[in-house]
Amino acid sequence: MLLCVGVFSAIDWLDYQRDRSAVLAARRIFAHISALSIALEDAEAGQRGYLLTGDAAFLQPYEQALPAIAGELDILDPASGEGNSGDNRSRREQTRRLRASIEARLAEMERTIELRRRGDAQKSLALVQAARGRILRDSIRQLTGQIGAEESSIPEARSLSARARSDRPHLIALFSCAILLIVLGLGVRTIHTAITRRERLIADLAETTAALDKAQGVIQGLDGTILYWTAGAEALYGWSRQEAVGRTDRELLRTEAARPLEEIQAHLLEHGYWNGECRQRCRNGSRVWVAGHWTLHRNAAGEPVSVVKINNDVTELKRTAEALRTSEATIRSLFEQANEGILMVDREGRIVDANASTEKLFGYSRAELIGLSVKTLLQEESISGRHVSHGADYEGDPSPYPMGQGRDLKAFRRDGSVFPVEISLSHVAERTGGGLAVAFISDITARQNADWERACLIASLESAVSEKTTLLKEVHHRVKNNLAVIAALLGMQAYLIDDTGARMALEESQQRVASMALIHEYLYGTENLDRVNIGQYLRQLSNELCQSYPVRPELVSIGIEAEEIELPVDQAIPCGLILNELLSNALKYAFPTGRRGKIDVYFGRMESGELLLSCGDDGAGMPPTFDWQDLHSLGLRIVTILTKQLGATLTLDRDRVGTRFELRFPQSA
Repeated sequence: MLLCVGVFSAIDWLDYQRDRSAVLAARRIFAHISALSIALEDAEAGQRGYLLTGDAAFLQPYEQALPAIAGELDILDPASGEGNSGDNRSRREQTRRLRASIEARLAEMERTIELRRRGDAQKSLALVQAARGRILRDSIRQLTGQIGAEESSIPEARSLSARARSDRPHLIALFSCAILLIVLGLGVRTIHTAITRRERLIADLAETTAALDKAQGVIQGLDGTILYWTAGAEALYGWSRQEAVGRTDRELLRTEAARPLEEIQAHLLEHGYWNGECRQRCRNGSRVWVAGHWTLHRNAAGEPVSVVKINNDVTELKRTAEALRTSEATIRSLFEQANEGILMVDREGRIVDANASTEKLFGYSRAELIGLSVKTLLQEESISGRHVSHGADYEGDPSPYPMGQGRDLKAFRRDGSVFPVEISLSHVAERTGGGLAVAFISDITARQNADWERACLIASLESAVSEKTTLLKEVHHRVKNNLAVIAALLGMQAYLIDDTGARMALEESQQRVASMALIHEYLYGTENLDRVNIGQYLRQLSNELCQSYPVRPELVSIGIEAEEIELPVDQAIPCGLILNELLSNALKYAFPTGRRGKIDVYFGRMESGELLLSCGDDGAGMPPTFDWQDLHSLGLRIVTILTKQLGATLTLDRDRVGTRFELRFPQSA
């Protein structure tokens, strides 16, 4: 019985060894499957990082994963020693399909990386977003899952095989085999449980590691040697994990802290942690500020073995704080150096701050002003209603509010003297829900004195201007009267002369003098003594000319169209004389022997900005042989001289019926 037990036990032992070898091989294959998956994830992570950033440093995980993937595929090949965990014919086909899917996936990744290297980021991202990569990834996961599932089923299959072989026809060995099977079953179960637990632990560890890897963390030995370097640290400092691990903190980061590093090390050993800010170097030579939380790690025996450092970049926060301090210093400097007195008053009307100008203005020191009621400095009338002692009035309308404009506000110095001020109020909100009233106070004594002196000067000037205006009007009035007397004398002389030519010459001279007198009559009748409304002047001149000549209104009509444009006297008088000559010629010569017709007078501004004065008729017109530029005619000679005086251009239109003169000239300022 013992011999049978020994024989069958030896046989069962050999079978157990074979089963155990198969189980161990299955565990190894399962481990290689996991390593292959991790390597693929690293390659994909490196690819994504490079596609998103274009930084070649992100390709290191990808480049490191490629040989690992090839090695794991070779190991999983059934032709190799480790890749054969049993008599499984489908393994070769599965491995072939897995290799093909992985090679296709790697080829696609290489293609996207090559596109990114060429600068075509959009095309590379579009290729990543296509469905092919996802299909290959799902296929790889399915194949690795199948292989893993098959390898996981090997221990159970071997257990069933062992049970089948244990069914011996020998009654003596039956009991021993049963016990052995129970032991084997318990062993297989224990192995299966251990494998499952290990897989769960590996998955949990992978998730935890991936999460921690995103933090800006570093693990260092007590001597400063870097043991672990996260992806977050790579992004922060610029060194890759391969470049950083094995180097010391002093060599790589050159940490600078407010306290010596020896004191920080002592604090870590004593308390187990250290929190603070320090300055460290990056790969590109720049310096960054980090807020560090360093924790001491001890082994199972309680001995310190490493330091875990989580460093968060606070460089921008430091810059913002420094800019805020600079801004506050600038505002304080402006507050102190302001020429105006500035008071800050709380809701109860108590002064909480004052600048140096306020001290000089009122004669109090800043210490005396703080806590003082604003009513001590300003009269009650100045602070009634919407005033500095009622800060609550500003909460609904915090816009600046000027006071003292149009009336006098009084302020009191420490010595009791009173002086005029002008106050502008603003509201400053506080986080506590209240607010401060800010009063800008200016001593306007000098300004009031200057205003009084200016008012006196203005009154004096207005009096002088009024006298000058009166004198100028009197001058224009007398000139007009003198010209009227001259015109009357010329008319009387013309009446006494029998010679028709001489009489007409005197009458024309009389009309010219009258046109000049009309200008001065217009000037002393208006408030503007140096400009003439040429439209009104031309209408009045035309009406008087029509009355001077025996023209029957039912035969000859005169149309006047003149814009209301003001001209200086030196332009208005030549325009009046020119129109006097042109209109007189039309009235005398255009309509002989009772001929009917119309005379048009126009004055206005052209699109070019020049002024246009025209006088035209549809009368008999000038003979073709008549040279109007011949200066034998006194009237046209006067017109030519005045045209040059105006800097104007005079043209005659012969293409129409009758006669039309046009005068174009620029307007003086």
